[in-house]
Amino acid sequence: MVEISDKRMAWLAKHERNVYSQFGEDGIIEAILGRIKPRTEWCFEVGASDGVFYSNTMQWRERGWQSLLMDCDTSKFVGLCKHRSERVTCLLVDVTVTKIDAVLGEVGAPRDLDFCVIDIDGQDYHVWDDLVLFVPRVVMVEHAHRVDYPPPPRMADVCGKETVQAGRTAIAELGKRKGYELVCRTDVNSIFILESELSCLLD
Repeated sequence: MVEISDKRMAWLAKHERNVYSQFGEDGIIEAILGRIKPRTEWCFEVGASDGVFYSNTMQWRERGWQSLLMDCDTSKFVGLCKHRSERVTCLLVDVTVTKIDAVLGEVGAPRDLDFCVIDIDGQDYHVWDDLVLFVPRVVMVEHAHRVDYPPPPRMADVCGKETVQAGRTAIAELGKRKGYELVCRTDVNSIFILESELSCLLD
């Protein structure tokens, strides 16, 4: 079920739809970008797995967007590499060790890329907090499923290890501090838009 943060954005709920996503995120992101209009047609996904399973960027890659897919699991990376192309870069990288800013800089991503997904099952809060030089217009960050945990301790090199994940309140507060407005939540994801673009979503 989609939880809308502001009744003026209630129209978003009817767009809940899965193509590859798990909880209706595909339709919601499509509706948001339909209002604010893509500028760079650039996205990235951290914790991209095999590039298809519950992917939140697959529908944009199918439309020809420039994309960066990252994962730190070597077994999943084999499948992820099948999506490599002139427009899709796949990297085996642990973003708890190597900052995303550095990786995005190396691949020549635009500072105002349209969409990003952070879904690494633990250190998501800190990975987004460390994203400073690049400012995606729409951000999706995974939060803990039922328990509203505070931010977990910062840990490095946690690939493949079970760690506690920040809850929805901590993720929302981080977004606010970074200049984003919470648009909605699904069971496991919080979706944000830059405050400067919020008016486009208000009916």
